[in-house]
Amino acid sequence: MAANSKATNIQSFYSSWLTRNDVIASMWDLEDGYYFRYSREEQDAMTVALYSMFTEPSHIKWFSHMQGEFHAMREKVAREKTQTVLLTGASGTAKYTLAQIAHIRSMRRNNRFVFANCKTLAPLKVIKWGASEKSHFTRILRSMTNQAQGGTLYLHEIDHLDIEAQELIADFLNNELKVNTDKNLFNGIIICSTRVSIEDRLPGHICSPKLIQVLRRNVIKVPSLTEYHEDIELLAIEVLKNYCISQNIPEKVFTKSALKVMSEHVWSRNLRELFDVIKHAVFITPNKRISADAIIMHPVVDANDTHSDKLRKVKQALRDCNGKKRHAAKKLNIAPKTLYAWMKEYGIPLDYK
Repeated sequence: MAANSKATNIQSFYSSWLTRNDVIASMWDLEDGYYFRYSREEQDAMTVALYSMFTEPSHIKWFSHMQGEFHAMREKVAREKTQTVLLTGASGTAKYTLAQIAHIRSMRRNNRFVFANCKTLAPLKVIKWGASEKSHFTRILRSMTNQAQGGTLYLHEIDHLDIEAQELIADFLNNELKVNTDKNLFNGIIICSTRVSIEDRLPGHICSPKLIQVLRRNVIKVPSLTEYHEDIELLAIEVLKNYCISQNIPEKVFTKSALKVMSEHVWSRNLRELFDVIKHAVFITPNKRISADAIIMHPVVDANDTHSDKLRKVKQALRDCNGKKRHAAKKLNIAPKTLYAWMKEYGIPLDYK
């Protein structure tokens, strides 16, 4: 009221007691295709930007749908005293961001958010899980859950793991942590995600029956942008506004031609791809109006990218170019020797495609 009395054109006023430190994740990556290793602390720019869009009812259908799903799940978890939630959705549908926002908007927010990335850079190795391998894997799970005690452990796209690793996780959750029981030893929430429904036995997406049994009680389906294509323009405008606010960037707006380009594009990599396009458009646009020329659909690495962003874009370019380094470098607008240096830095095999 005090602000509006001095500037009557104010339409919205936001107040928050949360700092950006609340959206830092402890990152664990797969090493050698099957062992998790703690690597770094990281902040996801998309989580920071999208968080405020979940603080009040949204007129955008995608967000409204997810707000409803999370509200219903929060009530169900509290009522049934369960500790596991499964998010299913195609790659890029913001499963990581949604899991982190759920953490921030809960009583767990003052404790750790631990991100275990079940995707690997190299082709998944087929190994024989002996007693020592199983024991080592379980010790690592114990370390991750100890770090996430009172907070959230998020296992990203767990269907990338082989069946044996999935069964070890299921046994650990059932027998050691005793989740979803009155004798549970983990004071937090375990969120897993998969690219497809866990009961769809598709090649490369097979889930262990033991793991299905643990996770099937609380499932949220995260829709792709193709299901809400009519909302693309509104979504892009709202994401742009919130990204600029979160980064303390002066307000920017899209031209009609820029919005047209985005609305006509098929967002096969979903919300993460849309966010990357908007972030880069802001980065290369010096003035207020973002034109159609700034809307670049192929992966572009810029100075604001995190370790995960850069890694994901390099891998995407290599996949799009079937592993051809010169083509991938051209797609990323970098020199081939820079691409080779990045691949070495991030441990991407030379035959990755």
